[in-house]
Amino acid sequence: MIETPTISHFIKDHEQALQQELINFLRIPSVSSDPLHKDDVRRAAEFVQDQLINAGVDSAKVMESTGLPVVFAERFIEASLPTLLVYGHFDVQPADPIELWDSNPFEPTIKEGKIYARGACDDKAQMMIPIKAFELLNQVDDLGYNLKFLFEGEEEVGSVSLAQFIKENTTLLHSDAAIIVDTFQFDAETPAIVYGVKGAIMLNIEIQGPERDMHSGLYGGIIKNPADELSRIIASFKDEEGKILIDGFYDNLVTPSASDLAHLENWAAKSGGLNELKIQAYEPTLEVNGIRSGYGGEGGKTIIPAKASAKISMRIVPGQSAEAVFKKFTEHVSKMLRSDHFEINIEQLAGFEAAVMNTEHWIFDKAKLACAQTYDADIVFQRMGGSIPVVGFFNELLGIQSLLIGFGLESDNIHAPNEHYHLSNYYRGIETLAHLLKSTS
Repeated sequence: MIETPTISHFIKDHEQALQQELINFLRIPSVSSDPLHKDDVRRAAEFVQDQLINAGVDSAKVMESTGLPVVFAERFIEASLPTLLVYGHFDVQPADPIELWDSNPFEPTIKEGKIYARGACDDKAQMMIPIKAFELLNQVDDLGYNLKFLFEGEEEVGSVSLAQFIKENTTLLHSDAAIIVDTFQFDAETPAIVYGVKGAIMLNIEIQGPERDMHSGLYGGIIKNPADELSRIIASFKDEEGKILIDGFYDNLVTPSASDLAHLENWAAKSGGLNELKIQAYEPTLEVNGIRSGYGGEGGKTIIPAKASAKISMRIVPGQSAEAVFKKFTEHVSKMLRSDHFEINIEQLAGFEAAVMNTEHWIFDKAKLACAQTYDADIVFQRMGGSIPVVGFFNELLGIQSLLIGFGLESDNIHAPNEHYHLSNYYRGIETLAHLLKSTS
């Protein structure tokens, strides 16, 4: 049985190598939303494949999906052991706006114990943690599970090809539980486990008015303005208190359980803001992510724009269906549109369901024991306001529970300039996962 000093000594002895491998990974600009970086996403997949092979898997391969590639690997020990499916993603958000970064987002910089780069926290360092924990245990022959690894390159665009890949490979991916390292600690010294995620619907609305931009002096008050129309429609989504006014939006919501409320009260006792946390964890939301129309540069340009568009995201909760909510949304917009003057197109960019795990499942007990080895504070259980599509996919398509544990901090600037990751959390994460994955005999 591997002892705590052995794990910590291994990490200390390999700090430079662990750091350099992470730097090499972060240098790859694997931006999944930009077609110009398609080859970089594949390079990242190949990097991950090499890492898994070096760590000691039986096999690892880059596999094709209907979109960007995925990486699958496995290590079989014996049939009597449970099998865990480890998930992560190697794609990253765009680095824009570049001018707000203090250093090149794809040339990792270490300052004051933190590594600055796009993808440092979300999710490249995090997804490397279980690989390195596995490598450690594999070297000393103390792995307690059969492992399968699934890493994708489209999480930042809604995992648009992953559900189909899972459907086509259910036998290959069959496991007893999943581990996902892609979340935050509660604070610098307190671990957190996320046991519920919201679903999401991401869409784009475009309203077309005149065939081209028109002079506002000649045609103002005569030609209807698509920017006005879009603004009017957006204003119809909510009342002054923020309640969403789309008919049927709140239908069939599942009431939080007694266990949910107990976890919520513990979470609020440590952080405050009970009402805000309740909204974040349990209530569906709708937000306008961006609006585009006409001229927005320096000075003036007196036009009636030809078109206007907006990006909208809705976070949904258990009881809601992404398909049904999208349908209700489109019906609402169609009802509001003055169709004699405009053409409208609503494009769904992504849609996936919410998922809530049973915290009585044995994988959560294993996580508690592992965290007790590396933290003095008890775990805070949370249901997050964000979305991780694969959690619902694993639940629906593979019938397995997912343990979401992470070692980032909310201050790590994910999706923002100067994203970073504390190297101390990287090493602590590897140590914690090694305790989780090791043999108990």
